[in-house]
Formats: sequence, structure tokens, C-alpha cells
Amino acid sequence: MTKFFPLMLVFTFALSFLSHHASAAQADIDAEVAAYKAAFTGDNFVLQREKMDTLIWAGYTSKEVYGPVADALVKLRQSKDKRDVERASWYAKTLALSGNPEFRTVLSETSKNAKSKKVRKNAKLALARLPKYQSWNPVISAGLEFAPAGRLEETRVVNMLNASDYELVRMGAKRVYFGHKSDQDLIRLAQQRLSKEWSQASGGDEAQVDAIAWLIKAMAETGNREAKPLLEEIARDAKVGKLRKYAKKYAAYL
Repeated sequence: MTKFFPLMLVFTFALSFLSHHASAAQADIDAEVAAYKAAFTGDNFVLQREKMDTLIWAGYTSKEVYGPVADALVKLRQSKDKRDVERASWYAKTLALSGNPEFRTVLSETSKNAKSKKVRKNAKLALARLPKYQSWNPVISAGLEFAPAGRLEETRVVNMLNASDYELVRMGAKRVYFGHKSDQDLIRLAQQRLSKEWSQASGGDEAQVDAIAWLIKAMAETGNREAKPLLEEIARDAKVGKLRKYAKKYAAYL
């Protein structure tokens, strides 16, 4: 009994810890979803475009987020007004980010029957992109329900930097570069992925090379001087000329 009691305390603490983080993360998720829904049911296209850009790495698939986008597309796809065509084109492209097969019908009908050639073209491209996000979104959103309060995006970036798909790694490196220049945890993780990856690149995988290039750029943009010896090593020993060039250039910034 003396051994069992401390174990129960640990188990109870763990459950309490996970429950606390889950409730905090769910509140953040609910707030994000509500913000998307409000934007896409409104008429502020500037705000909608901002939200569309963030959906690229958000990992959401739900109809609650994307349903209003689909409704807006259906409403505008028979218009040839220049403003409506522009909006409908963006709505079609945005539905691809859902990775949700339920929106395939809307996109397919739009690709065949929309009045504007531009809208038909973007719906067709969205159909081709939909399966990619169907595989990506579960990776991006993994563990979001347990993210610390206020750390949803950082959790997504961790998922992308750890991904096996190099396009997601590149996306994660870009998020560090553009949005998390002072987050030391993400910077260290990006450096670790760079250390693991650069020597394996032979140039045959363009997505891999591009992901490594963005990791190199992120080291310089974040001012991570600890990565300078690593960049110098890449500049000297990488098999791919592009990586040697990038590493030499960005090492000089540190």
C-alpha cells in the first residue's frame, strides 16, 4: 500500500495537469474557430484574406470553419462581376486548405459550372490540392488539445518542424522565420532539424533542399549565433551547391 499510494498521487497529478492544459487549449481553439466563423460570415474581405493566409498552417478541417467559405463560393460562382470573381477564386483556393472531402462536391461543381474561367481554374486547382491538406492537417494539428494556453501556433510549428514531409518542414521553418524570431524553443528545434537533415541532402529531393534552405535562413533571421559553426560546416561540406551558397551567405549574418 505504501508503494501504491505515491503512484496514485503521480497519476492524479498527471490527470490534473493534462485536464488543465486540455481545457485551456480548448478555450483557445474555440476562440480561433469563432474568429474564423465571424470573418467568413461577414463582408470584410481584407479580414477574410488575412484569415485565409493563417489557415495555410492552422490544421483545421471542420465545416464550422470552412462551411461559410463554401456558402460564399456557391453564392458568387455564377457572377462575372470582377470583384465577385476575385472573391470566389479565393474562396475556392481556401477550401483546399480544409483537406475535407465533404467540400469536393462544391469544388467539382464550381470547376465545371462557374461563370468565370478564373473561378473554374482555381476550383480545379483546389481539387488537386485538397488531398495534400487531407494528409497534412492531422500532422499540423496533432496534440493541439493539450497545448499550453496561448501556444496553439507554436505547437503547430513544432509539429511541422518534426514532420516527415519536407513541405511541412519548410512551412515550419518559414513560420519561425516570419513569425517566431524570438522563440528560443522553436529556434533550437529548427537548429536540431537542420543538424539532422543537411548532410542527408543530395539534391534529388527538391522539397528537402528547399526545407533545409529555409532552416538556414531562419537561423540567420533569428540571430541564432549558436548556429554559426553549423552553417560554416554546411557551407564547407554540403553536397548540394545551393545549400553551400545559402549557408555561406547566412553564416556571414551571424
